[in-house]
Amino acid sequence: MKRSPARKLLVLSANLRKALPRDLIDSEMVNFARRVPQVVPFAPDAVLLQEVVQSSAARVAQLLKDTTGFGFDIAVRPGSEPVVGKEGSQTVVRTTAVLLNRRTMRLARGGFVDTRYLVKDAAPGVEPRIKQHAHCLARTASGGIDLVMASIHFVTNEKFAAPTMGFCYKGKWAGQVARFLRDRYPLDGVPHVCVIAGDFNN
Repeated sequence: MKRSPARKLLVLSANLRKALPRDLIDSEMVNFARRVPQVVPFAPDAVLLQEVVQSSAARVAQLLKDTTGFGFDIAVRPGSEPVVGKEGSQTVVRTTAVLLNRRTMRLARGGFVDTRYLVKDAAPGVEPRIKQHAHCLARTASGGIDLVMASIHFVTNEKFAAPTMGFCYKGKWAGQVARFLRDRYPLDGVPHVCVIAGDFNN
């Protein structure tokens, strides 16, 4: 594949539903990587992944190298397991990642942004979750464009006491993530692109 043309960027988002340790199915990752050259005009500059852990994100990076000819680094790494800790009665879950094209992009900085909900709003018998979403600021290798990204995987509606409650939270979280990126990566006067993508479960 060819690299992206000057002043153009390609960002992909992929929810790899079977890329967690409990149900790791390599074919889902293989099929995704195989399809990339068939459906996009040039090699992606960044890839936002959901429902991955560190091992599956690394596997996707290797598969993309095989199918596109470009190396990819895991710029923001998920945990080795989906659950990375506890905060009170809430489980902390981290299953998103950001890959960057080694030839076209440079990582400036990144991390995770949390979304959470009130314990009392959880469905009966369901442990509430704090979801951590990967974010980063990257720059084109030429330095001409900054790219701000977040890979989103919001909680599904059945985790809430009522589905309508889930929709309300997800609208709130989308705005929260947008404000977070704006405040964390102020880019006034700098040519930039902001991408929030993933599985909003909405």
